[in-house]
Amino acid sequence: MDDLLEKDARVLWSYWLAFGLAVTGGVAPLVLASGGPDRLAGAIIPYLVAAGASAANALLYRRSKSLATALYFLAGVAIVYGMLLMFAVPLRLAVTGTCPDAPAVCPPGLERGFSSGETTGFALAILMGILSILAGFLGLMLLYRRKPRWTATPPMERVIPARNQPTAAPVEAAPKAATEAVPDTSTAEPSTTPPPPSP
Repeated sequence: MDDLLEKDARVLWSYWLAFGLAVTGGVAPLVLASGGPDRLAGAIIPYLVAAGASAANALLYRRSKSLATALYFLAGVAIVYGMLLMFAVPLRLAVTGTCPDAPAVCPPGLERGFSSGETTGFALAILMGILSILAGFLGLMLLYRRKPRWTATPPMERVIPARNQPTAAPVEAAPKAATEAVPDTSTAEPSTTPPPPSP
């Protein structure tokens, strides 16, 4: 029973850990890129959706394993979508080009390159998203490996003895001397020696 309670606590904390990592990954680009352009801000919505799904999993995972699986799938898809939104920004900058460094004037249609704060926020958001997916998967794995709290004992087989059937008595081994063949003198052939003379 203690092992079941410990595993149940690990499932719960895995989902809460996934929740915290998703919130951290969504907020990190906004906090670290403060004062600059909020080009990574679109990722906060999918990350917060994933955080809400992980929190719902922590509260509702005891009801059904299928519900826990669906919520984990929703959280994973939301985080991957947020990552793709963030990856689109450096890809767009690589395709269209970036402005030259200040104080040069930026031509129209071009954007500034990633600042150090945006780069750190981008890397931290990707790392937190991956760790959140792994923490949710750990909770799901522990949930599926958990045995039910109350298991019914299997019915015991009863052997009913048959009635009105004689049982054979055990045969004891006879002594070896008694089992040897004794010659039968009644059927022996008549002797050929003459009888002794009578007086």
